Amino acid sequence: MKKVFFIYIILASLLYASTRGSVQVLESTENIRYFSQKLVKDYLYFDKYSHKHSITWGMKKDIRTLGDNLRKISMTVSDDNSQGIIEFLSYTKDQITDILNHKIDKDSVLSMLDYSEVILEGIDSISKIYTYDFTDEEKMFMTTKRLEYLLERVTKFHMAFKMNFNTEVNRVNIINTIASIDKEFNKIKKYKYPLDMKKEIDEIIKLWKINKVYLEPTTDIFVPTLIIPSIIHLEEQIKDIALYHSKKL
Repeated sequence: MKKVFFIYIILASLLYASTRGSVQVLESTENIRYFSQKLVKDYLYFDKYSHKHSITWGMKKDIRTLGDNLRKISMTVSDDNSQGIIEFLSYTKDQITDILNHKIDKDSVLSMLDYSEVILEGIDSISKIYTYDFTDEEKMFMTTKRLEYLLERVTKFHMAFKMNFNTEVNRVNIINTIASIDKEFNKIKKYKYPLDMKKEIDEIIKLWKINKVYLEPTTDIFVPTLIIPSIIHLEEQIKDIALYHSKKL
C-alpha cells in the first residue's frame, strides 16, 4: 500500500511539474503574440509620425521583451522541434532589430509585416504542443490575453491597409480579426461577473463597438492619433478583467 501511495505521489509531482512547465510556455507564447503585432503597429505609426521619438524607445523595449520570452521558452522546452522553432524565431527577432536600426521605407514595412506573421506561425506551433485542458477560469484568463493580442493585430492591419498597403490579404485579415474579437467578447459577456464589474464590462464592449466602426476596411476615416490611444485604453481595461480571473486561478 505504501509503495502504491509513493508511486502516486511521484506521478502527481511529475504531472504538476509538466503542467507548470506548460503554463510557463503558454504565458510566454501569449506575450510573444502580443508584442509581434504591437511592434509592427508601432512601426507603421512611426512611419506616419516619425517625430515621436518615444515610439522608437518603446519598440526597442518591446523587442527586448519579445527576446526575453523566447529565452524563457527555450529554457523550459526540451523537445528538438520546439528548440528548432525558437532558434528560427530568435533569428527573425534579430532581423526585426536590424530593421529598427535603419531608415524606414516601403520594403522595411513589408518585411516587418511578413516577420510578424512568421513569428505567429512559429509560436502557434509551440503552443499546440504544450496546451492542456484548461479550467474554466484559465479559459477566461486566456480569453483576455487573446483579446489584447487581437486588438494589436487588427490595429496593425488597419494601419497597413490605410497606408497604401491596402492589399486583399490585409482587408481579409481586418475582417477576420474583428470577427475573432467579437467572439472573445461574447465569451466575456456570458460569464457571470459581480454586478459592479458587469457594468464596467458593458462599457468596455460599447467602447469596442465604437472602435470597430473606425477599424472596418470599408470606412474612409483614418485617424491613428485617436484610434490607437483608444485601443490602448481598451487594452488597459481588459487587463483589469484578466486580473480578476488570475486571482481565481
